[in-house]
Amino acid sequence: MIIVYSSFSNDKVFDEKGKLISTKEKGGPAFYIGRVFKKSGLPYMLKTGEFIEVEIKLLKNKEIGRVKGKIKTKKISFKNSSDPVLISTIGKEWMSGNDVPEGAKVFLDVQGYVRNLKHFGTKAFFKDAFLENIFCLKGTAEEMNYLPKEIIKNQKSKCLIITKGGDGLILYDKGKKFLLKPKRKIWCKDTLGAGDTLFAYFVNRFIETGNALKSVQYAIRKTSEFLSAKAN
Repeated sequence: MIIVYSSFSNDKVFDEKGKLISTKEKGGPAFYIGRVFKKSGLPYMLKTGEFIEVEIKLLKNKEIGRVKGKIKTKKISFKNSSDPVLISTIGKEWMSGNDVPEGAKVFLDVQGYVRNLKHFGTKAFFKDAFLENIFCLKGTAEEMNYLPKEIIKNQKSKCLIITKGGDGLILYDKGKKFLLKPKRKIWCKDTLGAGDTLFAYFVNRFIETGNALKSVQYAIRKTSEFLSAKAN
């Protein structure tokens, strides 16, 4: 059983000029992660709070977002350290109430913790004690600039995934560095959900195999399938 702390969102998507082009009543990281786990058959428990109202603007090469209204913060519990935990948030709606127990398998997507929620596309520095005992940390190359350098350095000796969009990703596994790229770049109007899809597939396969390299290769392949479906 894997415990997932995440959120659903109601999304409004705008083009670069601010014109509303679509709405999605049930999006957010919880939607994409749950879809992967349902397909795989991996037992999981999804913990979410209230739906979060999100506005997303599509730019030429990326999507930027902001949150409408306030987010209520809830506490993450690590009482049962034998269950793997996946954390992927929109903002700081899930925060650790205590330090992560040593030996706990916590997979953290840092996206929400470095997000400045009120302004499109802006970031904010994030530092918290629970970052010190994360088993696997994932984020974009840009997001890594908003975490303490010591955290990044220490994470490389465990498991660190730095995504680079269409250029693939960098995996640090127990101090070893791997640069991985998809077989081909896939163009589609938006890549919403791609990062959560990749991380969910990685966690899914890692729990089965314990092999980070093979798991991330599998996740890249499945994410390419996800983007191909979007493009078509």
